Amino acid sequence: FGHLYPPDILERYLDDTYSAHKVASSLSKLGNVYFVAELEDELAGFLKLKLPCRHRLIHSDCQVQVQKIYVLPRFADSGIGSGLIRSAETEIGEIPSVSAWLMVYEENLSAVCFYERFGYRVIGKDTYDFENVRVPFSVMEKTYLN
Repeated sequence: FGHLYPPDILERYLDDTYSAHKVASSLSKLGNVYFVAELEDELAGFLKLKLPCRHRLIHSDCQVQVQKIYVLPRFADSGIGSGLIRSAETEIGEIPSVSAWLMVYEENLSAVCFYERFGYRVIGKDTYDFENVRVPFSVMEKTYLN
């Protein structure tokens, strides 16, 4: 969804979100779980879970957010994203009666379809605001009953 931001705001967003300090802080938090994918000895993508993390549209007492999943474009369609989701599901599946949720840019229909293949369903809408830009998202949920 970077195309929605003017270049100067996108640069500030990326600097704010992926600064060395912010990433180091995120890696050190106990509730954050990262999964990293490598292909041919190269970083290909990652997924971040945030445990616990509540969303107002989810009614489960126990919630986990699939907060970030990124695969480098040259590794698209290589199965990296599916592998990351399956790894995260193993971790999530160990938590009794948990709902996993995520937000997808609402016009990214291929991402919505991707998550639907793993059992997520759209349950509502939300937005993310950064500076003067509001980005619309679909909220998706999957409930694990173990």
